[in-house]
Amino acid sequence: MAQYIIGDSDSDISFKINGTIYDLHRNVITKSIFFKTLLDNEQFMGIKDDEIIIKDIYGVPINSDYVSETLNWMYFRNITKMSLFTMLTGCAVTENLIELLQYYTLSDFFQIDGLKEICKKEMSKMMPKIYPLLPKKISNKNNCYAHDGWNYYISCCNLGEWTSCEKDFKKILEIIYGGLAFFKKYTAVYFDQCIENNAKFVWSPAMKRHNINIDMNDIDKYILDSIRKNNGPIVHYDIIKKKLLLDDTNYCVDGNVYIWNIFQIYEQMYGSFHHNMYWIMNDGKNCLPIELVEVLMDIFPDNKYPVMLLDTSDWRNEKTLNWNNISLLENLCTHRNKLGFFKDKLGAYMEMCYF
Repeated sequence: MAQYIIGDSDSDISFKINGTIYDLHRNVITKSIFFKTLLDNEQFMGIKDDEIIIKDIYGVPINSDYVSETLNWMYFRNITKMSLFTMLTGCAVTENLIELLQYYTLSDFFQIDGLKEICKKEMSKMMPKIYPLLPKKISNKNNCYAHDGWNYYISCCNLGEWTSCEKDFKKILEIIYGGLAFFKKYTAVYFDQCIENNAKFVWSPAMKRHNINIDMNDIDKYILDSIRKNNGPIVHYDIIKKKLLLDDTNYCVDGNVYIWNIFQIYEQMYGSFHHNMYWIMNDGKNCLPIELVEVLMDIFPDNKYPVMLLDTSDWRNEKTLNWNNISLLENLCTHRNKLGFFKDKLGAYMEMCYF
């Protein structure tokens, strides 16, 4: 069969689709069930000049660039001929998912099953990749911190112990601060609340039990501020006081207590993040609007990712919950027998975003 191109001199039929006229070839477009059915009934119904309008999830006609590439699929059967290929081999972000849905909508309308299946498969693979990779967990047992197959032994009771563990101390402190920075980036509200809670209930009592003679309010503010800013202090061992000095301040802390308390904040956040963070994303560019969630739930009825990725920024009005917006998701899930998805989403939101 000769290699045809849309709009060449051999075209023998034309359609106006979303404002653009396409000169096509009958023996090519019959790969689409839509066009094949149309042509099979031509002798009975004729081919009308009515414009074909295909709309996106917002009711807006899909851009002609997407239409052209979808039609070209029937001619080349090669995904590398489409900008879709560049998108699929790039980073998985919400914008790409929305674009991919345009191709899915068109291939579904024209009933081009091969392209439709590719779009569906890639959307399914793309949704989980939108999430950032959760940092590997840090664990602790008897002053030994473990992370990613490495052990870091911490003991700061005297100069000899500090000398032997200084490298481990600074490395695990860097790792903990890195984890805290990750939590802050993706759920800032929950991060700030955890810091405030720990300022009241962790730092001062622990420091006082170890007879650290310093104004607790000052040292609390200093250390917690360093966590907020992801700026771990440089530590030095004070031979006389047998404690650690923070940066160039006169703040002395017990090294074991200091790193343990920071680790407690990290561990508290990690536990909640591990269970909830994939239901709550505050990074706006990686959240989905309710309209897109509804469409994806219909395409993937048993897949929880569309609900997990729903944007919840409109779920509250200042200090009160916006139940009108929350109920939109509840209705979607209820009508699809997926109320469990809604409960998990709401539960995560209440724990991590509503204070």
